[in-house]
Amino acid sequence: MGMLSEKLNELDNVTFTAVGSDVFFDYNALLDQVYRKFPTGTVKSNHLFFVEDSRSTVMHSVTYNDEDDDDGHIEFNFINNRANR
Repeated sequence: MGMLSEKLNELDNVTFTAVGSDVFFDYNALLDQVYRKFPTGTVKSNHLFFVEDSRSTVMHSVTYNDEDDDDGHIEFNFINNRANR
């Protein structure tokens, strides 16, 4: 880590400081307050997921197969009702 720290601190506008994992926030607990979990059975190994920045709480799921078709496109609104209070 010493060489990495030295090289990063040679860059303009960069101050590298090594920290332990205890300084990171529990993001799962935070995000659980805002977003819902995936509905049971909706995540399969052939699914692709994406989010558009204009609708950041809507997750799109597309079933991948070897054919070029748009069948299987599903939208989930992941905003948690508690976030609207």
